[in-house]
Amino acid sequence: MSPYAGAVDIARTSGGTVDFETLTATLTDLVMHDYRRSPGAGQVQEFSHGPAVYLFAESSAHDARTVLAVGRPEVPADARDTTYQRGYPLPESVAGRDVDHGHFLPYSAGGLYGPNLYVQDRALNRGWSRDGRAYRRLERAAVSGAREP
Repeated sequence: MSPYAGAVDIARTSGGTVDFETLTATLTDLVMHDYRRSPGAGQVQEFSHGPAVYLFAESSAHDARTVLAVGRPEVPADARDTTYQRGYPLPESVAGRDVDHGHFLPYSAGGLYGPNLYVQDRALNRGWSRDGRAYRRLERAAVSGAREP
């Protein structure tokens, strides 16, 4: 069994709820352990952005990238900044497939831009494929826990 599978159990309190800080620390430790063992592992910065905590890696062996995003869903406080999203660099396609700006933490759960964006297959992101519909169900389930501000 993957050590990631037990992360929620480690963070679960005696009352049955999941402690966000413990979950974040556990996931950060697991990801950093795996990342340090990868070829060309570089510098990693941990920071908060909106309701999420990110690990962002920079290395001469790969493009700068988010290696972990973990957040607690929150109803967005502001309107979506579509100008920023449209201006964020994105290829039209990858491996012949159309792509979108994917979000690690969806906007509907308080996800912002910058490190929260990544290149995602359009059919998956929009729920057009079988896997995309499953992805959307998972996303809706995660967002349903969003708390009012």
